[in-house]
Amino acid sequence: MSLGDSSWWTIDMAGFSISPVKYQKITRISLLLLAFIIVTGAAVRLSGSGLGCSDWPTCENDQLVAEIDDELNHCVY
Repeated sequence: MSLGDSSWWTIDMAGFSISPVKYQKITRISLLLLAFIIVTGAAVRLSGSGLGCSDWPTCENDQLVAEIDDELNHCVY
């Protein structure tokens, strides 16, 4: 098997078929999931809950990672 022979990484799609109804169902589900990802991403962005540091990537000028609040120290250590 040489690198020029593409039979080792290709899939034979000759016998594969999908009905228009099934294709439409998959497309609608994909669209709904994509909309969900966009909405939840916007919620994270607008609430500020995705910010680990105030000025990424330097993260508080002289630190690489943000400091842990005193209330959370018992969870980590």
